[in-house]
Amino acid sequence: MIRRLTTLIVTGLLTLPAPVAAQSPPVQRLRIYALEGQNAVNYSPLHTATAPVVEVRDQNDRPVDGAIVTFKAPASGAGATFSNGQMTETAVSDFRGQAGVKSYTSNDKPGRFVIEVTANYKGAVGRLLVAQTNSTELPPEISKTSHSNKKLWILLGVAAGVGTGLGIYFGTRDNSSPISVSAGSVGFGAPR
Repeated sequence: MIRRLTTLIVTGLLTLPAPVAAQSPPVQRLRIYALEGQNAVNYSPLHTATAPVVEVRDQNDRPVDGAIVTFKAPASGAGATFSNGQMTETAVSDFRGQAGVKSYTSNDKPGRFVIEVTANYKGAVGRLLVAQTNSTELPPEISKTSHSNKKLWILLGVAAGVGTGLGIYFGTRDNSSPISVSAGSVGFGAPR
């Protein structure tokens, strides 16, 4: 009898409908687009750095006003800092869905690094990696300009030296014909 009762209980349990799990709404994704700063090169000798600016859009590709956007720089190696030397900064997207950082300074360590950007709006999230490079060298266009300016200054120096030498030579040379300057006659009257 106990066996039969056990069989009935087990059979009954197996035929019960499974409990319905609470279904959560699908996670909405935000899209983040880099407007400024993606693949930028920050030149340490010139103290230049390109601050990241992003645009947040919803799943229907509309700008998201009021999204919380967090920018996070790497903790070590090549990288940058935000306001007050912090490694993270939070901003709120405007009516165009755009957000950026208030202050941005690259460090003097050369190399590639990534700024992690996350956006959150009413449970919808998005993530973007903004790649940048810090360089301790001058940009090629400035290096070329500096090189050609150097040649120009050398040529100007040589020309000035030659001019000075010729001036001294002709100024100290014994010349028997004196140079005189005289004014012509002055006349007043009606125009001719």
